[in-house]
Amino acid sequence: MWARLKDERFAIADAVNLAALLAAMGAYAYLNVFDFGLRSTPPLPETLAFHLTHGLFLWSVVIAVCRMPPWPQPLVAPLYAWLFALFFTYLYADLQTLYFFRIHLNAYFIRLLFEPGILIDLAISGMRLMLIAGGTACLLVLQALLLAANRYGTVRRAARTIAASGWLVVATIPVSSASWLTWSYQSHVHLLEASYNTEMLPVFPPRYADLGLSDIWQALDIPRRHIAADLQTLRVRYQDAIETRAHRAFRDQFTLPENVTSTHDWNIVYIVAESWRWDTFTPEVMPNLTEFAANNAWSSPTHYAGANSTAESLFSLMSGQSPLYWFASVEHDLQPLFPAILKRLGYHLSLFSSSSLNYRDMDRYAFGDAVDEQVIINDMKIGPLDLQVKRRQLDIEDEALVDRYLETSAARTEGRFFDFLFLFAPHYNYYYPDRFAKFQPALDVDFYAGDFSLREKATELHARYLNSVHYLDHLIHRIVTDLNARGQLDNTLIVVTGDHGEEFFEHGRLGHSMSLNDYQTRVPFVIRAPKPLDVQYSVTSHADVAPTVLSALDVSLPLEEMFSGKNLLTFDPARDAALVLSLLRRGTPIDYAVVMDGFKSLFFNGENDANIYETLGSGDEPVTLPLPPGVLAKAREFITRQKQYFNPYVENTRTAGD
Repeated sequence: MWARLKDERFAIADAVNLAALLAAMGAYAYLNVFDFGLRSTPPLPETLAFHLTHGLFLWSVVIAVCRMPPWPQPLVAPLYAWLFALFFTYLYADLQTLYFFRIHLNAYFIRLLFEPGILIDLAISGMRLMLIAGGTACLLVLQALLLAANRYGTVRRAARTIAASGWLVVATIPVSSASWLTWSYQSHVHLLEASYNTEMLPVFPPRYADLGLSDIWQALDIPRRHIAADLQTLRVRYQDAIETRAHRAFRDQFTLPENVTSTHDWNIVYIVAESWRWDTFTPEVMPNLTEFAANNAWSSPTHYAGANSTAESLFSLMSGQSPLYWFASVEHDLQPLFPAILKRLGYHLSLFSSSSLNYRDMDRYAFGDAVDEQVIINDMKIGPLDLQVKRRQLDIEDEALVDRYLETSAARTEGRFFDFLFLFAPHYNYYYPDRFAKFQPALDVDFYAGDFSLREKATELHARYLNSVHYLDHLIHRIVTDLNARGQLDNTLIVVTGDHGEEFFEHGRLGHSMSLNDYQTRVPFVIRAPKPLDVQYSVTSHADVAPTVLSALDVSLPLEEMFSGKNLLTFDPARDAALVLSLLRRGTPIDYAVVMDGFKSLFFNGENDANIYETLGSGDEPVTLPLPPGVLAKAREFITRQKQYFNPYVENTRTAGD
């Protein structure tokens, strides 16, 4: 064993690789301390431990793999070279992922990257993947040269000196142990806090460094600053959570009447835009829509999507249910009632989208079988070097979609219709025709998500996004103008909103689906009906839209019993709030936010309880002063009411069982 540790063939390569690793760890530290301007709930040294122990652990694993097992001698050197080449390629990819998205590279993120179109949307084309492969090949050659250098003169003597005591490898034992223990301890104490905090903290620390030690910390009663569970435990909790059981009981007992009527026979048009955040809804960016909203329409002062990702957000929009009920709907295959009600009222339901709607089964759990027609404008192509299926530019898709919609509308002769249009121009990487390039300077369309200077170009990147929203305004205007020209505007209820927001490094991240901050969850909301709507709420959410639309139609159903979202036409100050889902991991919800009274309370949802772990103020800033009396109590009461909304049906089940 000692002879393996003192193997001089690896001495020079070990020393150079360790120096390179320390440089990489310095880059991790730089990102945290200087580039991110870290504000951390865990103290800074503890936060840096997430990164500084990261590479050391992996480095020691590679060393151990090459030294310890009885590999055949001809394989040892090639194995060493390959493992270290792949190791440094991984560190580079992980550093880029951390830089742009504030997450470490992990299985969840890799699966996301390889969904159709994602790599190309990030400008990670087949050519760039080939360049990465070329870089790995260069690293492989470098490792081979380092191993070969031991054969020559002075280098060989230096290698013998380094290897004589085996100090370099022996040192990896305590370093690796300290790394392992530190990482595991920090993960145990801070995991949820670091993963889902709206502040600029490292998220999704890889769990390979734990290796089961969390169970030991648990046994030693090491306190956690959060409630955590592995995904399987969390899934079991959700299966027995009160909202899951209650929603299932409600759907088992409630039967939609065959004869549903409404006082008004208005047509309904939903226009939903991808990645459309609230602060772009201004006269400068969207002159047409703001003018439309100022004339007999109502705009929510503070509206939140159902989630920071598409499928769960559209579920809340189309089901009229709190995002708490997403898990129950998927677990028990429960389709939304809102489309089914419209079908009973005699509506023809049509979906028009610039992308497939089967992502995360949202075609089933957001829309259901009541839909009569789907029109998907999604021309796919594969270039010679593109390893992923790629859409056309999304502005072209949207233009074609609106053209098709206007043709379909012109061909209609009679009957009520519900049209859902899903526009994608503001989706990454923010598409628009050249004539809509109002905001300058803006990045070119082919910007690369892996560009380490992209954070410094956030203003130009945001300008590109504003141009795409400016183009969205044009598309919405075309739809509204057509309705007016055909004399249908005054008999049509129109809803305009976004599926979620989009962040441009305001809190350290790019994109969405990674945080509960306003940039990723707050969206515009405009509703216009032929009859003016009286709305007094200051905070609204996607869950409120379906019951409000049905109430405006004056549908003959007990809406209060059927939807956990609130009817905006009936004011209840206790419900002037919004609940937002953060993230799903393998179909299991992780945490939520409730917004009310000017505060945002973040909570982790347990089996039959909700545990608030942080409360933020305006602009997602941490609250430094004592909270006003009752803030947390009201937030908890609202959460509990949402979780127990369908409890009477559980009681009915128990009574029937007795």
